[in-house]
Amino acid sequence: MFLAPKVTVELLQIHSEFFTAFDSLGHGRWSHYSPLHWIPHCTVAMHIDAQQLSGLGSICLAADLPISGTLTEIGLVEFSPVRHLHSAPFTPNSDKCLT
Repeated sequence: MFLAPKVTVELLQIHSEFFTAFDSLGHGRWSHYSPLHWIPHCTVAMHIDAQQLSGLGSICLAADLPISGTLTEIGLVEFSPVRHLHSAPFTPNSDKCLT
């Protein structure tokens, strides 16, 4: 289950720049994260079984969509299990957000 943001040229450009900047560190990365295959999303739940599916459907139908928000921080995590590696304030149009 995931949330899908409004896809813009700017979002795709940021992802492409990020992917290029970290390309040399991509040991074992999944090909679906490459700029040609990436689908922007925010994972909410994984490995959902049949019993959980109906409850999640109810939650989705009750959600007040679209959800709006502001990206304020960008982070790097390792999973599974999840391990927080780094985070930094996100500043649009600034190369400092990736340092």
